[in-house]
Amino acid sequence: PLTRSSFQLSMDTPHLSSSHFLRDSSRKYFDNEHFFREETALFGGESPERGSFQNASRLTLNHLQSTSLHSEGLDISAARIEKPLSHSLTVMQNEYEKLRNSTKTRQDRLLSKEAEILDKEIKLKNLDQKENALIKLEFQLKTQERILKEREQALSSEKQQISLKHEHLKHASQ
Repeated sequence: PLTRSSFQLSMDTPHLSSSHFLRDSSRKYFDNEHFFREETALFGGESPERGSFQNASRLTLNHLQSTSLHSEGLDISAARIEKPLSHSLTVMQNEYEKLRNSTKTRQDRLLSKEAEILDKEIKLKNLDQKENALIKLEFQLKTQERILKEREQALSSEKQQISLKHEHLKHASQ
């Protein structure tokens, strides 16, 4: 079975692992061919075709066994890798949720602050309007005050003229 480091090597360099696998298979083939030639010579010189057939079937069997071992090793290695990856994915999803929630919270805070700012702007606008209204009223009051002073002066000058005429008539009647 594959170890984690050999699996990692095969994942990092797939061309190396496949060529390594082919070299092992061809070595097995040639070793088996040599063995079967010797076997056929020992047991009465059976035809080389039969040895080749046996060799091909054994080679196929060896190939299947090594492939199953290879795939079992991959399954074991995949399970070893899958757990940390699954955990990492869960951690990343949790971090994403935290960020999304904090972003929502920040957006809510920003919206409430924007609402507060709008309220204050409206209040300021209302205060500005009230101030403008007060300024107009103050101007009207000053104008009316000035008019009243002018009338008061006019009345006092009329009163002086009347009192002068009254004294003049008093002197004339005496």
